[in-house]
Amino acid sequence: MPRVTVIMAAYNAEGTIIRAIESIQNQTFSDWELIICDDCSSDLTVEIIKSKTLSDNRIKLVSNSVNMYAAFSRNKCIKQASGEYIVIQDSDDYSHHDRIQICVDYLDNTKDVDFVSTSAFFFDHKTIWGQRVLLNGIRKSDDLIKGLCFVHAATTFRKRSIDVVEGYRVDKETRRGQDYDLFMRMYASGLSGATLSNKLYYIYETNNGYKRRKYKYRIDEAKLRYKGYKAMNTGFVNYIYILKPLVLGLVPNKVMFWIKRIIQM
Repeated sequence: MPRVTVIMAAYNAEGTIIRAIESIQNQTFSDWELIICDDCSSDLTVEIIKSKTLSDNRIKLVSNSVNMYAAFSRNKCIKQASGEYIVIQDSDDYSHHDRIQICVDYLDNTKDVDFVSTSAFFFDHKTIWGQRVLLNGIRKSDDLIKGLCFVHAATTFRKRSIDVVEGYRVDKETRRGQDYDLFMRMYASGLSGATLSNKLYYIYETNNGYKRRKYKYRIDEAKLRYKGYKAMNTGFVNYIYILKPLVLGLVPNKVMFWIKRIIQM
């Protein structure tokens, strides 16, 4: 069995999924399997994945019969995973060729950490336009209060740690915030994570992505923050940060994207 299972949720990703898959195939660490869940795509995504499975038997395809969103799709991949470690890879992003090796080495040598996340670059169809740089070290639950201190898609988990919380929570309010919800539930269960300053992941993000961020998702984030804070037994004074997504949701998406480019959030 492979030491690492890479999981990928894919939906109408015909323009980007080849790059994502090949970034895994080109890893210096080769003891992996890649499980891709197609979430009822209507384009050529499935055909592209099938062609990759024929040329590389480490790649496996599973499918949803109806569109179920990313949390459900990732859980479906995790249920079939054989690896000791679970690596997240999104279908529109790509990974640095040393990403898996560096994260596996870190977790092999840091037994008291359950998952590790790396820094990342942001890019669009033209160029790399920004970066998200994380501090080196173990993160405490307090670091999760103000916002997400991990880059979810750049995270490698011990599979047993995901099993402790029974994977991603599939709910209306986690359609966009399943990553934040997962990390808070893990900390509430006594697990912990670390971050690395190494920029080993590339996130595709454009202004169009911000246009899809409707206010209803901000309301959902406020709800999951409340549940997460309560589960982590955080001080009541921190509950003020439940309002953060509601306030930010009032800022025009175009302005938020411009701010992100300036301050590199």
